[in-house]
Amino acid sequence: RDLLLFFSIYFFIIQLFRLGIRGAVIQLTYGLVMFMLMYTIMIIGNIIFKRESIGGGDIKMMFVIGLVLDPLLGIISIFIASFLALPISLIALKVKRESIIPFGPFLLVAFMFLYFTKIDTNMIINFFICTPHKQKLASKIIDLTNHNIIITPITIKTILTILIVLSPLIKYSLI
Repeated sequence: RDLLLFFSIYFFIIQLFRLGIRGAVIQLTYGLVMFMLMYTIMIIGNIIFKRESIGGGDIKMMFVIGLVLDPLLGIISIFIASFLALPISLIALKVKRESIIPFGPFLLVAFMFLYFTKIDTNMIINFFICTPHKQKLASKIIDLTNHNIIITPITIKTILTILIVLSPLIKYSLI
């Protein structure tokens, strides 16, 4: 809980310096939209399954993701996380007879994929509208050298910190 609060404040301050007050308020609004979307999904899931379907941490994590990504990318991160979680949950159901796995690690992996590959909303819209842009998006996904991702010690430290924080959750979801 404290970690999510820390990253919420951290990303808001970064957006404040990067985009100014207006941009930071817009990103804050995106975070609230993603929070409400995930909360709505939880309510619908609770009604359908008649038990808790999504934890509160997942809802709060979507708020943090919304501070960084726009709503369309936030929705896409939910889809990517769902596709990543599906095989793991099927394995867990078959091996352990456990039907509940943490969704947060999958949300974080989907977020990191979208964030570090620098896929944006315009690329996704163009992918579905124009054929030439489909090739451009596919080449960006396949060829990571064209993304101008600068690997610095800070980037490596951030990735390692995220992996260290996630390791107990991933271990729990795979056991």
